[in-house]
Amino acid sequence: MLKHNPGVTLLWQSESWEPFRVDGGVLIDIGDPISAVWAKEGRAATREEVDASIAGGIGALRAMAREEGTGAAIELAERELAFSFLLPEVET
Repeated sequence: MLKHNPGVTLLWQSESWEPFRVDGGVLIDIGDPISAVWAKEGRAATREEVDASIAGGIGALRAMAREEGTGAAIELAERELAFSFLLPEVET
């Protein structure tokens, strides 16, 4: 858990969730999204805002995963790649 205000919220709706163990801890696979909406202050978040929010916390998450072990670090890297497909399009 990161104790900061990310500024952006991802509303992720799925039809399933399941806990799983990694390096002696428990994570939750929240299932594939059937919808995903990025929001900030009651409106759709921009890609720039989403990127800034992720940048504000991803380093700490990577550090925590490394501390927990190789399995956690690999799991986070795999989740980051899958998550990248949910990012909003870059505005032109």
